Amino acid sequence: MMPKKLGHGSYHIQLDHRVLISESYGSWNDITIKHFIDEYKLKATPLLNKAWAAIVDVSQRKLATQEAEAIAKDFELWCKNNNRAHTAIVGSNSMINLN
Repeated sequence: MMPKKLGHGSYHIQLDHRVLISESYGSWNDITIKHFIDEYKLKATPLLNKAWAAIVDVSQRKLATQEAEAIAKDFELWCKNNNRAHTAIVGSNSMINLN
């Protein structure tokens, strides 16, 4: 499936059993991350009743705006508070902080 393209960056999210797999591309702003989060939460809905995992591929992602980084931190907290038990990150990106 092709990534969802927006004005700044793009992404693809798919569900495989109890694992959400996301791939992100390019530079993101607050609009792109809000679209991503809305779709991610929708796809995560059937998983929230018990532990689930995430694979996050950021190998093709570039920088994000400060606004997008702040939103990402809140989203990370949402994932932790909604039974995400494990996360595997593919690639490296300084804006990802799972602490």
